[in-house]
Amino acid sequence: MASSSDIDLNDNIIDLSRLWEQYPKADVLAIWMGLSTNNDKGIILDNMEAGYTLRVIYGGGSAAFSKTNLSWVGGVVKIVGAVTKAGIDAATDGEGIIVNPSIDAISDGLNSAFSGASIEGKVRNFWGQSDGGKYEIDEGGVIVCMPSAYGTIYSNDDTHLKDDGVHEDGRIQKYYKPAIVDANSFFPCNRPGGLMERTAKRSGAACILAWDKESAFGDNVGWYEIKVVVSRPGVTGEEAENAVSNTHIFNN
Repeated sequence: MASSSDIDLNDNIIDLSRLWEQYPKADVLAIWMGLSTNNDKGIILDNMEAGYTLRVIYGGGSAAFSKTNLSWVGGVVKIVGAVTKAGIDAATDGEGIIVNPSIDAISDGLNSAFSGASIEGKVRNFWGQSDGGKYEIDEGGVIVCMPSAYGTIYSNDDTHLKDDGVHEDGRIQKYYKPAIVDANSFFPCNRPGGLMERTAKRSGAACILAWDKESAFGDNVGWYEIKVVVSRPGVTGEEAENAVSNTHIFNN
């Protein structure tokens, strides 16, 4: 196992086109992310093609959004599997996993980067929920910016969630402002009416970042663990998730 000192905490960009070229038999890419909440650029999935679907299948962790300034931590993104729609490993015809990064070592590295700064004050989980159970509208949690966003989306008066029920209902789609809808982007939400996926309407970069104001990332502490699947046209997000689940990729 690699030590935490061996982990590149700025390894936050992945080129999807190179992966599809490398694994032409694959219908689905399974990707693990350690998203630093003080990274204002996010985890970048470059060369996301129109018609391909990005689905979040897991999100976890907590972070604080009210600490003092800390050194910038980019985060880590790793491809952990490429499978067919039937759930067969595309690189080895079921004999193994194409890449098996030491997730424990990466997690240790991210934890070490934030050591000495406790997770306290304005704590938000992956879903944007505070310790008291209230879903916040303008900071905390995660936004998935699809290529139609033409880059990162930050929290402001035009983009934050509507303050008319979201605190109790969660970040469901009906509380999105037009800027988020027009960008074909989403706040992961596993509650009724929430979104966990989008299909790209144009080609370009997708990015996933903590939800916060553009100038406010420097005081954030902590990171979120995210698992996503990216699937070719003709493979739904649900089918992609099921295919990956059949291989137990994320359990290795």
